[in-house]
Amino acid sequence: MLEALQLFIYFIVIFSGIYLIAINKYANTPLQKYFILAFLAKAIGGLFFGVIYAFYYKGGDTLNYFHDCQIIFEAFLESPVSALRIIFEPEIHYDFGLHYYTTLLWYDRDPASFMVIRFCSIVNILGLNSFWATTLLMSTISFLAVWKLYRSLIGVFPAIYKQLAIAILFMPSVFFWGSGIMKDTVTLLFLALFISALIDLKFHKTSILGLLVIGVSFMFMIVIKAYVAACLIPAILMYGVIELKSKIKSSALRSAITPLVLAITILGSVLLLNAAEEYLGKFALSKFDQTVESYVWWHSKVVKEIQHGDGSHYSLGQIGGQGLVGLLFKFPQAVNVSLFRPYLWEARNPIMILTALESLFVMIITIRIFRKVGGKVFFSSILQNQYIAFTMVYALLFSFAVGLASNNFGALARYKIPGLVMYMIAIYLMEHFYAPNKPSGK
Repeated sequence: MLEALQLFIYFIVIFSGIYLIAINKYANTPLQKYFILAFLAKAIGGLFFGVIYAFYYKGGDTLNYFHDCQIIFEAFLESPVSALRIIFEPEIHYDFGLHYYTTLLWYDRDPASFMVIRFCSIVNILGLNSFWATTLLMSTISFLAVWKLYRSLIGVFPAIYKQLAIAILFMPSVFFWGSGIMKDTVTLLFLALFISALIDLKFHKTSILGLLVIGVSFMFMIVIKAYVAACLIPAILMYGVIELKSKIKSSALRSAITPLVLAITILGSVLLLNAAEEYLGKFALSKFDQTVESYVWWHSKVVKEIQHGDGSHYSLGQIGGQGLVGLLFKFPQAVNVSLFRPYLWEARNPIMILTALESLFVMIITIRIFRKVGGKVFFSSILQNQYIAFTMVYALLFSFAVGLASNNFGALARYKIPGLVMYMIAIYLMEHFYAPNKPSGK
């Protein structure tokens, strides 16, 4: 009862702040409605996510992460300095002064998970050690990050503000799986901040704060989910090469060097990713096939032993022992499963039905835009337009990686959200630039 009252008070306070911002900053614009509705979607999505894990699954990562947040909160009450040391110091295992607390932590030896706990512990202190208040605060912080991305993009492409709102703010997977105390929430919010800061860097003056946001965001992504950051490298490289190509005045020469653009992007990406192997860890190119195999094995084990065969399992065939080049032959299947599956007939529970409906929506939008712009333009625009190149390359590489490794529609629904957002942005940009009778705008 006390937690419910606390959650109610937090919600009223936060919603009042959101409402005041909406009516003062976005008065008499469509953004006023979007700002309020998008916040409500994230808040309700995050709380419903908590309900599912607390009362339906009766456990899971979000509750396990919160366990460690509670330990750090107890440390904060007894010694704020100790709590801050646990949150900010890189090495806490062998510190005798912190030994009492570190022996109670579950994830202190897992850098990726513990980075999430470090971040969420700060939020939990603000949430006064309430799971529900902290979940609401995480939803709010995530909302503000994706809203920043939305605002940055419509500053460049104001004519498609409605479409970008769908892509960034109102995709169900994004506001449900990307709003709780989870890795997915933290990586999504830092990906949004990273891209938003890049946009501001290009179209506005360079600032120390913007560069700091880029650096901190990339660091969080590389530690928590290195592949979220790794997919940015070829996407950014593709953007840069096409941007340079667009400055060539001769259209014939631009067309002639298109294969060179692709070759430079691939070669440059391989070199950069190999150079970053130490930071990418198990997601490095040289270890990618083994990592995918281990993920597939684990998700299959969960379905067989924990869910007793009732999980939303899928298979892309033989995965192990093929090497990275061998896995590339599964590229179409992996991208398809990430973006367009589960099909409706593959859904086995209410949550999967909602995911299947979303996948059907993505497929319908893709087919509609494919028909409007034409097949040739749909594919060639990726090598012609730097904005479409950046978003589509990221989306396809990310979807390939998670589609290959998940082996379970439930896990995939969480993992795929960064790729889904980027894909939806890409196809709406494609429609904006190349569809006949497109709306006027920048």
